Amino acid sequence: MVPLDRPYHDRAWLAGHLREERRAADLLGEIREAVFGAQDGLVSTLAVVSTVGGATNDRFAILVAGIASALAGVFSMSAGEYLSSKSQREIFLAQIRKEREEVAERPGESEAEVAYMLEQEGLDPAAASRVAKELATAPNVLLNTMVEKELGITMEEGRNPLQGALVMGASFGIASVGKAFRNEITPGNFTFRTLEFDLMEFEYFIRPEEWETSFNFWLKEQQAWVAEMGFSPERI
Repeated sequence: MVPLDRPYHDRAWLAGHLREERRAADLLGEIREAVFGAQDGLVSTLAVVSTVGGATNDRFAILVAGIASALAGVFSMSAGEYLSSKSQREIFLAQIRKEREEVAERPGESEAEVAYMLEQEGLDPAAASRVAKELATAPNVLLNTMVEKELGITMEEGRNPLQGALVMGASFGIASVGKAFRNEITPGNFTFRTLEFDLMEFEYFIRPEEWETSFNFWLKEQQAWVAEMGFSPERI
């Protein structure tokens, strides 16, 4: 919570506050990779082990199949995340270069575009023109505004693709060999037979003062997921 007597003109406080908010946004991005990797590791490895278990009574073969599936998934998910993130950022950089050329070669067009976008967001046309004219006096600020509002991306580098790849691979591996399933898959005449099944444990840590933001985020995510499963919004 922000103290009510906090002077909002305190630039040091504003810098720290914005830094914390950006770090929280980056953390939410990493959670996406972690959840996606864990879910895939849980489902794919269990499917391989249960299928092999239904085909043979050799426990060693079942174990090897599970390990092979887990290792293949870790490398595949990590490489896929790295390449996709890197390719996406390269596309963004190419778009940013085009916008930079527009600002340098056709500043009037860039100013008019920003004024129009501000007007579409609710500013009075005269006020939108004044703001755009002021932004045009600083080409870098005008470029940042165009990139964020027109393309929906930021000038900042963002998360390292390698970091996302490590998060994705690690979550896949943990879900595959951790408590996603224990040694309770027993060969039988059916595809698989389990004596007991443990769901994967996933712990999500937050700062105490940020609990409400995280709670509202996951509440919306769960509601969207349930709605996607076909449940009526009135019954969620």
